[in-house]
Amino acid sequence: MNLFGKSRAKSAQTAQSPASAEQASPKKSRGLRMTETFLPVFGPAQVGDSKQPIRPASAEEQQRENDLNSAFVHKTSPDGKVYLVERSAE
Repeated sequence: MNLFGKSRAKSAQTAQSPASAEQASPKKSRGLRMTETFLPVFGPAQVGDSKQPIRPASAEEQQRENDLNSAFVHKTSPDGKVYLVERSAE
């Protein structure tokens, strides 16, 4: 027994409980595994209504896109990642 009235054997079991809790976690269902398999190919679910026609961009959206394209430039790092970098004022 220790100071708190518990035996050492019981405290040793509680120290091992996090590992056993990880093993007791439920497995993923077949549907979830299949969904996660196709996610890199098809991407996330579409939020809007896919049956509605695509609306043209508003003047405000076009202006924002033009401002972003004039303020930033795409840079590719040696490892292939693409970054937006603020365009220098030359």
